[in-house]
Amino acid sequence: MSTLRHNVVAQARAWLRTPYHAHARVRGVGVDCVHLICAAFEQVGLISPFDPGMYPISWALHRSQELYMAGLDARANRTDEPHAGDVALFKWGRTFSHAGIVTERRTLVHSLARLGVIETPLDDAPLAGRPVIFYDLYSIRN
Repeated sequence: MSTLRHNVVAQARAWLRTPYHAHARVRGVGVDCVHLICAAFEQVGLISPFDPGMYPISWALHRSQELYMAGLDARANRTDEPHAGDVALFKWGRTFSHAGIVTERRTLVHSLARLGVIETPLDDAPLAGRPVIFYDLYSIRN
């Protein structure tokens, strides 16, 4: 694993046990899945500080517009062979609207309501069986 990928995984894991809080990004206090990804990639210098803005937390339950996917498609390359440090984007509700950082083969750090930031095997609940797209953000590095 490259040093940069290792550092992204380390940053993601540093958020473990942080409670879930929509629209937040304070380690140990609260974070959602979007802000967790932004924080990990910003902290290693892969992306500039990024504010995803306000977004309805129930978007995926009521609409079909792929907001999360569109944002990742604009900044990253999809990959069929994920590696540690890549982003996994899951279908949650009607859209691809839940993401986390791949840590090892078939595991993911992500933030979920009622559970906070956890590390989960991709094949276990609540991720098992959900459609997933993987993204490689390393090609955007300047």
